[in-house]
Amino acid sequence: MISRAAILAIIVVLAAIWTNWDGLFDSEERRDRRHISKLLEYDSYALRGRLAFEKGGANSIEALRYYTWAKDGYESLLGPEDEKTLKTEKSLLVITVKDNVRRVARLRELVEKAESSLGFENIVTLEIMNTLGIEIDDKKGVDEKAQNESKKILERCLKGQEKVYENEHEDMMMTVMNLGNIYFAMKQYDKALEFYMRALKGQQETLGKQHTSSLTSMMNIANVLNDGMRDFAQAEVYYKSALDEFEKQLGKHSRFTIVTAANYKNCLTKLVDIPALKELGRRFPSIK
Repeated sequence: MISRAAILAIIVVLAAIWTNWDGLFDSEERRDRRHISKLLEYDSYALRGRLAFEKGGANSIEALRYYTWAKDGYESLLGPEDEKTLKTEKSLLVITVKDNVRRVARLRELVEKAESSLGFENIVTLEIMNTLGIEIDDKKGVDEKAQNESKKILERCLKGQEKVYENEHEDMMMTVMNLGNIYFAMKQYDKALEFYMRALKGQQETLGKQHTSSLTSMMNIANVLNDGMRDFAQAEVYYKSALDEFEKQLGKHSRFTIVTAANYKNCLTKLVDIPALKELGRRFPSIK
């Protein structure tokens, strides 16, 4: 006769088998489906984080929440050195580390980590490198040493992107535009104009003429012509085109529209174009 202790032991074993039934007889196909399902879930968090960041900037609580969920999920599912994990870690870093010195230090570490695990010619490595290049020149032209280092990093990033991307990819054009910003701050206006023109051409081909990135490059060209090269007539053409499209795409009260309107007014004042100034004043009475 089986003792009560033996019966209890059998019950415990059967309960354990029942609890872990899926794990014991789990098929590779089922595990793959669960993996893909989790990956899609974390991808959706990353996308929501990016959209929230674009809307609310670095202070967006919603972006912080979604990026944190995505990063924790990617790290658990794919590991700490996977592309998706590192890309999301970069996005979180930009939001959470407010001090520029600490942010740059963390970005340097992240670039080294990405290069070590993913290689230099990798889109995520280059994306993080581009962010580092921008953040180093935080004072925008005040620190010459920071300017030169930023320029060096962005040039290296661009060389990598030119190997990785076959065409004028959106990320590559952003690096080109950032290099234009560096040259503009260094008062090398011919070089700045060259890079802004390249960015505009590539963005119009890749994203379309009405895309905000294309319009931003158009405004950058106008700024070089207006502030650096003093070609006010040419600057006026670019400002007007950018302003009309910004207003159409984003509305009259968008930050992009208002900044472009203010720069356009500055250009028209230099041209002493009274009729155009009056017309602009009627369109944007808040621009003083």
